Amino acid sequence: MGTIITILILVLYGLLLAGGIYFKSYFNKRGENLATKEDFRELKAQTAELRQTTKEIEVKIDDQVWNRQRQWELRRDVLFDTSRRLAQVDDALLSLNTVSCDPATDGDPAWLEAKIERQHNWTKASTALSESQFFVGVVCEKETIDAIDAFVGISNKIAAELTKNRNVYSDRALELTKKLYAARHAIRKELGIDSLLTSRSNRTSATPNG
Repeated sequence: MGTIITILILVLYGLLLAGGIYFKSYFNKRGENLATKEDFRELKAQTAELRQTTKEIEVKIDDQVWNRQRQWELRRDVLFDTSRRLAQVDDALLSLNTVSCDPATDGDPAWLEAKIERQHNWTKASTALSESQFFVGVVCEKETIDAIDAFVGISNKIAAELTKNRNVYSDRALELTKKLYAARHAIRKELGIDSLLTSRSNRTSATPNG
């Protein structure tokens, strides 16, 4: 009888031990599953946050690119207009010089009419360049601003002095030409034309003949 009881106790103990091992494994697995689900939820939330952040960055980059493009287009248009008006002022000043003060022609109606017409053309061209000069001061680099200002300054001085000194244009023609070339160079540099041409020239010279 005692042996049977002992055997039953051992069996019961074995069952309890096996049950304990099973339930321990079950609850461990359950805990792992819960942890996996929690990790998944956290990962999903992080992914959604990352996507939202990515979208915000993309929108910001698009805005910056668009703004840079618009600024470039505005600068390009201003410089194109300025380049054209530089040439118009240079031509108008040369034409004005041809009817500068000359006592021998004071009483000639045709000369007076030509003088009035060319003074009008000069005023029109000078005013247009002054308008471009203002916009250059807003959207361009200091080198370009200074170059345009320098040309405007000398051209206005020559025009003003032509009424008193008919030789002022010839006396300052070289200086005027240098200022004009400097202004054009600054415009080309700001537009990137010189660097582009240099790059093309380098590629061409590096290409073997034949």
